[in-house]
Amino acid sequence: MQSKRTTLRRIEHSDLEDIHVLESDVSIMRFTSLGAAQSKEQTERRLQEHLARQAELEPFGRWVAHSKEDRSFVGWFMLLRGKKEDELELGYMLSKAHWGKGLATEIGNELVNFVRSKAEIAKIVATTNTDNLGSIRVLEKIGFAYIGTIEEHASTGGEPLRNFELIL
Repeated sequence: MQSKRTTLRRIEHSDLEDIHVLESDVSIMRFTSLGAAQSKEQTERRLQEHLARQAELEPFGRWVAHSKEDRSFVGWFMLLRGKKEDELELGYMLSKAHWGKGLATEIGNELVNFVRSKAEIAKIVATTNTDNLGSIRVLEKIGFAYIGTIEEHASTGGEPLRNFELIL
C-alpha cells in the first residue's frame, strides 16, 4: 500500500528499533494509552504479540510507513477489529521528525479508502487524549466526527479521552 509520499508494509520484527525510538520518547508516549516511555523489552514483547496475531487480522492489521523521498521511518498505523464485527479502530504513532507535515492525514485517508473497498465494514472508530490537538485535527481532516468524551478512562490512568467515528 502507498500514499503520495509514503509506502506502507506489514509490520515485521526488523521494525523493532524504529518502533522503540517512538515508544522510548516521553513526548510521544504521553499521548498513548501506555502513557509512559517503554523499555526495549516492553516494546519487543508488544511487537511479538502483534506479529503473533497478524495473520488473524488480515486484511487489516498493522503497517509501518516509510518516506518515499528518503526512506526514513515515518511511524506505524493500525486498523483493528472493533467491538462490533462491522467496525474497525484506527490508530497510529508518528515519528516526531514527521509531525506537522500532513503525513498522518495522508496515510489515514489511504487507509480509509482501503477500508471502503471492504463492503463488510460500516464504520471506523478512533480515540485520542483530549490534549492531543494534532491527532484531533488529523481525525477531523480525514472526516471523523467527535462523538463524546470518556471522562476517566482506565487505560490512561483516569485521563479523559475523545471518541471519534467515521461512518462509511
